[in-house]
Amino acid sequence: MDRFADELRRLRAQRVLSLRELAAAVHYGKSYLHELETGRKPVSASVASRLDDALGAGGRDVIAELERENGRPRRVASAKLDLGLALLATGKADEAAAAASEAITSGRIVPSNWWRVSEVVAGVRSTGVTEARDLYEQYMACRPA
Repeated sequence: MDRFADELRRLRAQRVLSLRELAAAVHYGKSYLHELETGRKPVSASVASRLDDALGAGGRDVIAELERENGRPRRVASAKLDLGLALLATGKADEAAAAASEAITSGRIVPSNWWRVSEVVAGVRSTGVTEARDLYEQYMACRPA
């Protein structure tokens, strides 16, 4: 059993949700979630982000688990960008900037994920928080040509 599976089961039980209810909330099949809970399937960053939102785990728990569990730095960077987008949606631009900054400076963003970086950077800049300038500078220095 892996730690992510254990944590997923614990959070679902804590919130008194059936697999069917959680599946409906995240728009994935009940059998797929069962495979995640039993450790038979690995979790992707996007699924982890949806589960995190549905279970109210705060995002950082899922990312920390990904970092500890399998050391997949590209997946972790992607999850941090997803967290940044979620934080923007809830009005937490300063926290979104911090999550995106960690992803950018990790050097582990794959070319197909730079659109996420652009979305977070644009969202943070539109709020005018003080972190926006530094985030934009990091983005400009690290983005692919």
